[in-house]
Amino acid sequence: MSIDDREVFNLKLLCDSIFGEKNFICCFVKEGSGGKQDSVTYSVKHEYLLCYSKNAQAFIPNREKKHRDKKEFKFFDKAKNMYYKTQLLRKWGDQDRREDRPNLYYPLFINKKGLISTKEEENSQAYFPVNSLKQEGRWRWAKNSMQDNIDNGLVEYKKQNGEIIFYEKIFYDETDVLSKPFSTIISNVDKRGIEEISSIFGDKVFSYPKSVDYLKYIIGLFPSDCNTVLDFFAGSGTTGQAVMELNKEDGGHRRFILCTNNENSICETITYPRLKTVMSGFRKDGSKYGDGIKANLFYFKTDFVNDSKNRDQAKYSLVEKCNGLLSILEDCFILKDKATNYFEYSDCGDKRMFIYNDFYSKKPFDEMKEKIKKETGKKILYIFSTDDDLSPFDLSDLTDVEVKPIPTKIYEIYKEIVEDIKRGE
Repeated sequence: MSIDDREVFNLKLLCDSIFGEKNFICCFVKEGSGGKQDSVTYSVKHEYLLCYSKNAQAFIPNREKKHRDKKEFKFFDKAKNMYYKTQLLRKWGDQDRREDRPNLYYPLFINKKGLISTKEEENSQAYFPVNSLKQEGRWRWAKNSMQDNIDNGLVEYKKQNGEIIFYEKIFYDETDVLSKPFSTIISNVDKRGIEEISSIFGDKVFSYPKSVDYLKYIIGLFPSDCNTVLDFFAGSGTTGQAVMELNKEDGGHRRFILCTNNENSICETITYPRLKTVMSGFRKDGSKYGDGIKANLFYFKTDFVNDSKNRDQAKYSLVEKCNGLLSILEDCFILKDKATNYFEYSDCGDKRMFIYNDFYSKKPFDEMKEKIKKETGKKILYIFSTDDDLSPFDLSDLTDVEVKPIPTKIYEIYKEIVEDIKRGE
């Protein structure tokens, strides 16, 4: 949730009450380039991004990955024909004292030829992992690992101010990728959202849209197999464009769901046309916008159904309208067949979903069963039942089909909304 400094503290308290304080992950700070230059106090150039998890203990974030900078590798090893950099072989940081890990404190020896070893030889000279007698320390590796790394040319020493200092050699590998946690400071993603949306519509059609780069950065904080991105307060559709562009860049299979109240017809006039332009590569006037992105886009619109004092009739009326919800639930959006009493949907593969909405007629049900038997792949059948009881239906010959009653929860939520409206809430 992205917000400025006026309400971030209230939002934090609200979210703690909803998600639980223990599921708070962190607060990102996004650096911007704007700010109120006419302010009499300070120019505010940042906003906040609150991150929560449904279960913090199960939360596994993505990690920032980047190649090592070759410029850091300033030395050249002729034997290996590779560039390398060095770091002190003495351990610094956590548990770096000799008393913490006494098994990692032992002498290194240098013989007359200048070769390093963990084993003492005649006329060899011993050196301990200290820079002065007043300091304590230890090596990074156990004795056996140290000898192996010496034999593999990963250790060197230099004389500095009369002392021998040992170093680990780290070689450059262009295929080596560093992995580290993302920073909570977000910068360099402030490409102007106004410019991006204007490049599609040719005019400023939406105030304060977020930038695509910013949304791509946020989505990239999470593994690509987290494949559904929900924007419950969608405006111009930046989230959808960001998901499609990110999928194109890294080969991901993320999906997005954008919800809007369609204030001022924003969905028909801005959100949907923007995503359509990004996908097709052509603006509404036919001019070329880009190369296009291969994707599918489905448009759903919510509405109320007529209320009824008869519970069964009210539920039946609702069931006739709930195909879209079941399509989202099962990820089957392609309408393959439509009959008087049933619908058939599919995904982009071999999954089939059937929805049967006539509780009282046997003939159309038998016709639908014959249709189902001819299909292959994964098959799911939803049946309308006033009490979730499927016993009146003969399902004995549908052995390879997952049969489910249309969820009563849909009807319960519908009734709750209707009652709220009647009470004026």
